[in-house]
Parts: sequence; C-alpha cells; structure tokens
Amino acid sequence: MLKQSLKIFASTWLLASTTNADEIDVSGAIGVELNNYLHQPQFTNQSTRTTQPSFFIEPEFGYKIGDNGYAETKLFARYDPYSKARSHFDIRQLDYLYQANNYEFSIGISKVFWGVLESNHLVDIINQYDQLEDVDNEDRLGQPMLQTAYFSDYGTFRLFYLPYFREPDFLDKTSRLRPQFIANNNALYEGNAKQWQPSFAARYTHVLGNFDIGLSHFSGINRAPSFVTNTSGIQPYYQNIQQTGIDIQYTNDDYLLKLEAIGNNGYSRYYTAFGTGIEYSFYNINDTGLDIGLLAEYHFDDRPEDAPTTTLQNDIFIGTRLALNDEDDTTLLAGGMYDTDNDSIFYTAEAQTRFNNDFTINIDARLFNNIPQNEFTNFLNKDDFIRVTLTKWF
Repeated sequence: MLKQSLKIFASTWLLASTTNADEIDVSGAIGVELNNYLHQPQFTNQSTRTTQPSFFIEPEFGYKIGDNGYAETKLFARYDPYSKARSHFDIRQLDYLYQANNYEFSIGISKVFWGVLESNHLVDIINQYDQLEDVDNEDRLGQPMLQTAYFSDYGTFRLFYLPYFREPDFLDKTSRLRPQFIANNNALYEGNAKQWQPSFAARYTHVLGNFDIGLSHFSGINRAPSFVTNTSGIQPYYQNIQQTGIDIQYTNDDYLLKLEAIGNNGYSRYYTAFGTGIEYSFYNINDTGLDIGLLAEYHFDDRPEDAPTTTLQNDIFIGTRLALNDEDDTTLLAGGMYDTDNDSIFYTAEAQTRFNNDFTINIDARLFNNIPQNEFTNFLNKDDFIRVTLTKWF
C-alpha cells in the first residue's frame, strides 16, 4: 500500500508542477515529542528508558486546479529511536476535490470525521485507527475513497466508495503502550478478496432549528478487528459488517446535548451501542475571558463476545474544558472515564498554548488506574505517562 500511495503522491505532484509555483499553498508542522513514563514497564521485552523522545513532521500542500478544483496533500512521518514500529510514514490526505453548484466530488486518500461526543465516537467508521500514535483512538489513517455530495435545502447527502482497506500496524514487543504482541502483516479477513473487498457508506446531515442531525450507514470491512489465537499467535480478524448510526446535537446558549447510537450486524447476533452526554459552559467568568465547560457522558454497549472488544460497555465520563481566550489560545481538557463494572478509571488531560506566534507546546497525560488482569487493556497498567510536545508551525 505504501508503494501505491507513493505512486499517487508522485502523480499528484506531477500535476501540481504544471501550475504556477505561487499558486501552491505550503504549510505544516515539525516537532519533537517527549514521552515520560512514570513506571518501569510491565513486560520484559519493553524498553526500560522512562523518557523517550521522538520526532515528527507534517507537511501540507494545496493548490487550485482550474476554477472549481483543488488538490490537497497532507503527509505524516515520525521517527522514534526507542520503538522501531512507531517510526512510520502515512499519507493522511492526497485527494482532488471538485465543486460546482450543489455538487461536490473528491477522489484520492482522505480523512472523514463523524460524531458529536467528546470521549468516544461510535459512528465514526470510515478511517482506520492509527494504532502507533496514541491509545485514545483519535488518530486515523488516510483512506482511499471516492466521495460525492449533494447540498440542498433539505440537507446534505454523501456517498462513499472505499476500494481498499488500510490494514493498520501494531506496536512491537519493545514498545510501551503495546497490547499483547500482535505480529504485523498477519491479519485475517472474512472473504477471499481480503483488503481489496470494497466498502460503501452513505451519510445524511441536516440542521433543524437547534438540532444538528446525522444519519449514516456503512457496509463493508469493520475498521476494528476481533482477535483470534492459533498456531500463528494472536491475529487480527476483520469481519464484514452492516452498521447504521445516528448522531444528534442540540445547541443552546449555555449547553449542548449529545447522542450517538449504532446498530451493528455481522457477528453472532445484532447488537446496539449508544453514548449520550451534556456539556454546560460558563462564559467570560468575572470578565476575565475565562470559559469553563463541564462535561458528562455515559456509554453503553451490549456487543457479543465475538465482536471487537470494547471497554465502554457501561462507563461514565466526567470532564472539564477551559479556554482562557488569551492571545496564545491557551486551553485545557481534562477528565476521567469510570468503568462501573470493574471500577477502573482512565484519566486524561490535554493542555495547549502558543508562543512566538508559530510555536505551540502541548502537555498530555494518560493515567490508568485499577485495570483488572482479566481485562484486555491490562497491558496499560504500568504505562502511565506525561507527554510534552513542542511544535513549530510553518
């Protein structure tokens, strides 16, 4: 897939070279990330170094093609001297977009986001997780796709054709934050076409008064695998599913009400899952410019045992969002996910500020508390960490 992506990349830049150089928009980021682990590792093969730096670059290029076309390229590369698997390259986006009247068409590698909740995105299924970047499932791989959209007074209709499945890589034995060892390039698929079995999706969105409504349906290879154990070890198994989703957000002056729900067919039985929550905000407290948001979300999932494992079967998220609204755009998001079935808690915090106009510093924390040994996430028990990221934007 990387070889094919590089061919597409070269073809796109050949097309770009026929345009004037001053029409090309160049931007992006380069930075260093410092992971500081608070404990020695749980497994003997893992690196015992508690402070682990890595380096990344994210260049972006955009250029107009004619009156209605626009091509965009977003690349990502990371070098991690303490995790061979985490040193990787990805094409997050490399597509051509054409817009005319009420229609839109795009082809290439893209990322699509669906959902309204803060702590989990049930309906977001187009792109695969980037398993090498973080444990919060917020990072996604670019996905080859054809997409078309129609805009009307009655809402927006989108259709997706996904011809190829991007099989994600997993962290190796030496890496922190790794699950039980899963060898890369040994995945199993339902169906003889394997990665080349196409997937399809449709989505409808509309704004009705204070309500933002999304309806979606996906048919194809599930982006999350089940795992099977055999003579080859632990292998990811990607099954074919039909998933229908709905996401709704109600917006008031001071609060947001949110809902995401899915129904999934493709395992031993049909199952449902939903998440719902509220975000209440206090604005410009004591005329200081400070905004404080309070978040509460609940997740329920009744999937069968042969479906991909989830920790969010009966869980509560409580958090807060702070925005100083200063010239440096200083923000903080912090919270905890409490599992009512086993009393484990996943704490997370993300703070960011800017300085010298084109530098940002992020401080992220992930703490894992009281995960039982019979939970599949118990590999995180010794991997509490604080991450500091310095980014230069250009």
